[in-house]
Amino acid sequence: MIVHTARVIRIGAWNLAHERNASPMVLKRQLDFIEPVGCDIWLLTEVPYTFRTVMGAQDTVLSDAMDRTHKAFAAVWAREGVEEEPSVHEAAAVARVGALRVCSCLLPSPQIAVAQWPDENHDRAARMRTTVGRLQCGLAHGRGDLVWGGDWSHPCAADDAAADRQLVAEAVAALGLRRAVRDVPHIAVSEGWDVGGGWRVEAVSQDGGRLSPHDAFVVEVEP
Repeated sequence: MIVHTARVIRIGAWNLAHERNASPMVLKRQLDFIEPVGCDIWLLTEVPYTFRTVMGAQDTVLSDAMDRTHKAFAAVWAREGVEEEPSVHEAAAVARVGALRVCSCLLPSPQIAVAQWPDENHDRAARMRTTVGRLQCGLAHGRGDLVWGGDWSHPCAADDAAADRQLVAEAVAALGLRRAVRDVPHIAVSEGWDVGGGWRVEAVSQDGGRLSPHDAFVVEVEP
């Protein structure tokens, strides 16, 4: 269970947007989509609670919190296995993948009911500040070994969008990270890493049907 830091590592981020009472075939089609992308590590969000069982407990860490549909807010999956790290937020999954610390998280949005979000605050902007602050504090130990991402692009109220982007950007910088690629907004890596490139992968099946409202994003890095 070692990821050698001398090689290029492919990291993906995708929101599966699991829906209530979705058939097992939906997850199978999503997994059939994931495999050919060839990622060593996936930062996943809104995954069914069965994901860890299907993908293997030795390879998957789920967030502590789920919504009412038994959908986990976040998951980390790694081809070469994971070791679960202490929780930094109920909507985040944190794992040790070889020499790397990897965190996948979901951020609050107007679409997530107040009663379902772990941080109790009826003001969405305040929930965002609390969530990002807790994540930043929890991930602050260590240096040069962190991958942080997930789904950071949920629609925000127009008057909050700029403030949300600034809040996340400040946390990324404070942790010694940078967005891996400008066009890949969901994955941040340590500043000193070499980045080979990044791209969007349209979330469609072979017959052209949508697998999620969200496309996947992929970067290649060399720590």
